[in-house]
Amino acid sequence: PIHEKMIQHDDEEINSWEGAKENVLPIKKGRKVTGLAVKIDNQIEEKVRAINPLLHVENNFEELLTTCRTKSDSDDGSSLEFKLLDIYIQYIKWTRENYPTNKDKTLELLERCTFELKGYETLNNDVQLVKVWIEYADLVRTPGEIFSFMSTNKIGEKVALFWIAWAFVAEKASNFKLTDQIFQKGIRRFAEPKDLLQKRYQQFQRRLARHYLNADINNDKVEQEDSGKERQALKTLTQSSTTQSVNGSRHTNNRTANSNSSNVALGSKENKSSSAFKIFSSSE
Repeated sequence: PIHEKMIQHDDEEINSWEGAKENVLPIKKGRKVTGLAVKIDNQIEEKVRAINPLLHVENNFEELLTTCRTKSDSDDGSSLEFKLLDIYIQYIKWTRENYPTNKDKTLELLERCTFELKGYETLNNDVQLVKVWIEYADLVRTPGEIFSFMSTNKIGEKVALFWIAWAFVAEKASNFKLTDQIFQKGIRRFAEPKDLLQKRYQQFQRRLARHYLNADINNDKVEQEDSGKERQALKTLTQSSTTQSVNGSRHTNNRTANSNSSNVALGSKENKSSSAFKIFSSSE
């Protein structure tokens, strides 16, 4: 197997040489393929760096992560997970600054970081990692699910920033009951700094009080407007009824007057007839 690896390595060097030998000036003594391959690889790397410097830096970060994973502890005495976190934080910051419009690239890196480090309990309440989780939640469509996952796995339960960020998402969704529960749970977990968490909780309570006060005022306005409309409708209806009543009375009076006039006329005719009959009878 070792012999096969040596043959494979020589083949790779020969292939590298075959692909670039036309650019190498021949000399009488000849050239060593291995040395030429190294020089050619360096030249290719320099060209890549010149053409796409961002890709070169990105490759360096990936190499740092790969190297770190192969070591049990770093040279400065810090544990593997803390060294990985430090590299990821620098990598994320660099990506955010150099790809400001490419949110997907940042999201992918945040997801990689949180997925790889979620199994280290020693990092559960590290403020830097909690910030990475919060930034990750801010870029997904359902941030509430991320915070629920963190709570279930006890990630950030001692960090006030976690509870504040989760409460912000719940309040934004108008879930005020959940927001209040989140703040109270964070306080019961003695999340630090306590003063910051208490301050944000009190601010939320004041906003909630103003919300309900404004809602009551708006309801009163609506009720007053509705009541005014009802009174106006009743007034219009009353005026209409009064007009109809007056007109009806006029019609009734007119009919009565006409009837009386008819009766008077008829009575006059009857009197005349009666009077004429009496005169006629008297003369006979």
